[in-house]
Amino acid sequence: MTDIIHNTDRLFNKVSDLLKVAQNTVLQAVNTTMVSTYKEFGKGFSVTNIQQMRNFYLIYQKQQTLSAKFELSWSHYLKLMRIDDTEERKFYEIESIKNNWSIRELQRQYNSALYTRLALSRDKKKIKEPVRNYI
Repeated sequence: MTDIIHNTDRLFNKVSDLLKVAQNTVLQAVNTTMVSTYKEFGKGFSVTNIQQMRNFYLIYQKQQTLSAKFELSWSHYLKLMRIDDTEERKFYEIESIKNNWSIRELQRQYNSALYTRLALSRDKKKIKEPVRNYI
């Protein structure tokens, strides 16, 4: 009887050791794969860059088709994506394209609240008109 218990304990310990080795091997393989994947995918991109690319996709996926031209620089789009109001963002995008604004000029116009000032001084339908015509 003690031999059976002793053999059972040895078998249990062997199975337990095999499972621990297998678990460590799997964890090591997963970690290696994750690191190499992150290294390849994220090469040259910081977490912030990837978040900005995702944000760009989320904002512009519904408004643009694959054949659409993006006429502004990445810096312009980074600034525009910070504007929460869709119509205001579209206004500054259209004005940047039409007037060939540099990123500094876009920033200056935004800081001077051009959209808000025009909205207050003009007919609200009229200010939204270029946005509707552009879409």
